[in-house]
Amino acid sequence: MFTGEDWKRPAGWLDGSGQFADIVINTRVRLARNLAGLNFPHTCDEDTLRRRRRQFAERLRSCATLTNAWDLDLELLEPLERQVLLEMHLASPDLLRDPAGRGLVVTRDLSCAIMLNEEDHLRVQMFTSGFDPLAATRASLDLDREMDEGLEFAF
Repeated sequence: MFTGEDWKRPAGWLDGSGQFADIVINTRVRLARNLAGLNFPHTCDEDTLRRRRRQFAERLRSCATLTNAWDLDLELLEPLERQVLLEMHLASPDLLRDPAGRGLVVTRDLSCAIMLNEEDHLRVQMFTSGFDPLAATRASLDLDREMDEGLEFAF
């Protein structure tokens, strides 16, 4: 998992370096992706969700953007650790409500967090410091292209 040391440094998107950072703390872009032929997470049993979480995380680990990212199985985290993820806006209340079969892939600099098996199969979140929706959008679309190489998205 992660240790207290991992979380002692602030997220890069809180460093105040971005455009208009004196007014806007950060920009977050969210991109929801679902996979062709798979039921939505809320209709699946826990075993199916667990299997899919492992499959999704394995595929995501092959994306260059996610090199060295944490693969967090929310079932294995303590309630306080899950609360930290919520307060850092890396995970949603819906994702954490029932952690069975749910996961989170988070880059070490905390600029990207992908929720696994929330409302959607994958929910990508990209963060930038200050007001920079174009940079956050470009980063999310770059990751989307990486993910698209091994996943068949539903449209």
